[in-house]
Amino acid sequence: VSLRPGRVARRSSRRDEIVSTDTLLLSGGFDGRLATWRVRDGNEPPERKRAWRAHDGEILAVAPAEGKENGVSFLFASCGNDGMVKLWNGADEALCAWRAHGEPVTCLASLGGGGKLVTGSEDGTARVWDADAAAAAAEGRRDGGS
Repeated sequence: VSLRPGRVARRSSRRDEIVSTDTLLLSGGFDGRLATWRVRDGNEPPERKRAWRAHDGEILAVAPAEGKENGVSFLFASCGNDGMVKLWNGADEALCAWRAHGEPVTCLASLGGGGKLVTGSEDGTARVWDADAAAAAAEGRRDGGS
């Protein structure tokens, strides 16, 4: 089962962000871990499939961010108190990461299918990022390119 873009299912008072897909949920928490959960139907509680350390500090937002550039695909993005944005192409598979702001990154959203992400920070700024280009650059570095 793969994560596909979905909608925000709910937002708890603890500011944990949960993104919904057809059969999987992705959550980020105060412990710096992302987790995938399987939802079978409305009568059963979600089953945690996998959890992994994703950020140093709290994860403040997750978002579907499906994109592809030069054969490099990514499915979702996360951000947090560490000021980082990370693109993921699966559980525990960080494709790339960058320091997006000097302060915690408090919100993150995908701008449609164009491979763009927008972030907001406690530093008072909002920025738009070309996530497709970031993913392609990361792939080039792994393959020995520039």
